[in-house]
Amino acid sequence: MPVHTGIRKGIQNSTTSDKILRIASYRHEEFSVGDVLEALTRIIKLGNYPFEDPVLIDMLIRPLPDRVRSGKFVSNPTVLVSVIHKLAKLKLRRSFLREVMTELCALTVQYGETLSPWSISNVLWAMATMKVELPEVFEALCHAAAAKVEGFNAQDCANTLWAMATMKVELPEVFDALCYAAAAKVEDFNAQNCVNTLWAMATMKVELPEVFEALCHAAAAKVEDFNAQNCANTLWAMATMKVELPEVFEALCHAAAAKVEGFNAQECANTLWAMATMKVELPEVFEALCYAAPAKVEDFNAQGCANTLWAMATMKVELPEVFEALCHAAAAKVEDFNAQGCANTLWAMATMKVELPEVFEALCHAAAAKVEDFNAQECANTLWAMATMKVELPEVFEALCYAAAAQVEDNNTNNNHHHPHQRRECLRGRSCHRCQDSIRRGSGGEDFDPHSERRQSCEFAHPQGEWWLSSQLMGSSGKRPGDRMSVNNDNNKNNDNKNNNNNNNYNNSMLSPAAALAQ
Repeated sequence: MPVHTGIRKGIQNSTTSDKILRIASYRHEEFSVGDVLEALTRIIKLGNYPFEDPVLIDMLIRPLPDRVRSGKFVSNPTVLVSVIHKLAKLKLRRSFLREVMTELCALTVQYGETLSPWSISNVLWAMATMKVELPEVFEALCHAAAAKVEGFNAQDCANTLWAMATMKVELPEVFDALCYAAAAKVEDFNAQNCVNTLWAMATMKVELPEVFEALCHAAAAKVEDFNAQNCANTLWAMATMKVELPEVFEALCHAAAAKVEGFNAQECANTLWAMATMKVELPEVFEALCYAAPAKVEDFNAQGCANTLWAMATMKVELPEVFEALCHAAAAKVEDFNAQGCANTLWAMATMKVELPEVFEALCHAAAAKVEDFNAQECANTLWAMATMKVELPEVFEALCYAAAAQVEDNNTNNNHHHPHQRRECLRGRSCHRCQDSIRRGSGGEDFDPHSERRQSCEFAHPQGEWWLSSQLMGSSGKRPGDRMSVNNDNNKNNDNKNNNNNNNYNNSMLSPAAALAQ
């Protein structure tokens, strides 16, 4: 005991990480797991992490699993859990640390029912933070969390929900139980707890409106404590879940504007996407965020470029320099674009009538390379954009036409009321008899008008139109690229009705919020 007391005091009195490591270099064999915990805690507090120091790596961290397994240096799970938590807070993105974490996290299961809510939530948080892949251990701890949910405090709930969402673990009963527990403790939530829980619910698409709205109101009450990332992720979560709380949303938008200098590229993109998705008219806020984007344009990834351009086009914001800077950034990252990114960026450029031929054509070729990944809406949006901008790339256009036709065929194959002889009629916008009957019933019985905006009863029959696109490019290609596809846009008004909803799936690639600060 005196030996360990001496080690512990030496660590506590050290004013630099080097002094702690000097003690470890001479006496590491005498260190208990508790001494290692004290050393890690002190190093984190001092803030100057000696990431590459062999004493930290080889004498303190690597031996930990063997020390724990020996049973000699740890008598209760709290010390082990605390060590796991501290290692995660070091955030050393090194394979050896993930290996150590994997072994230590696996050892927590042996404590079974003796693990406290605090221990469970902190191990789950650490596993998610360090991306420790132990599905059986993670799920066992999640079930343990559900069994002890009544003992969870606000921080425990937030950490566990964030961890489950980060690791994409599908355990609906566990997740819902924790959400309800969170709602019961909403008054104890701090700003970070609110943000992490809302982000987790939106990421997992959990439909518990009362819980979500209670947390939104709690977030609004703590808006002054929000940092830039908190604002961005809460707005993203509300837009993703289509939660209509205008006062809360606008309060967060104004908070975002006040912290605009602290926004990074992803946060700018997420916030602009959220405002456009919810059609929130706050021009000063929106423009402030747009102006912040060019300064960070080199940090935008492909998804960020696509989201921001889509948002600006959706809100009809005329800031040519900003828009063009983002277009050039998009062109530089064109190889990283997915199908939806290509489609929405081209749609945005066409909507805003931005003449940047090299950028537009680069995105068109990228679209052609990913044509097998396009869905019906993306085909229609891209074809509409190319026709609107009079871009002569027949091979690209035809590839997208065939892709669209394949989408129609697949859709109609799954639609029981479409017989083979009816498909071409629906495809060309004339609609099958079943659709005509449906439209007549819905419209009071008047004659069917093939150009009516009511042509919506076929699931894909008219996503953007029929022969209009083909006629736009007939002169340039000499062929009928629309012969096998159904796309239409009698005029640009359909963009507002159809395309503005096309970004709903972007949430899958949004960055997660900062890891919750565990107790």
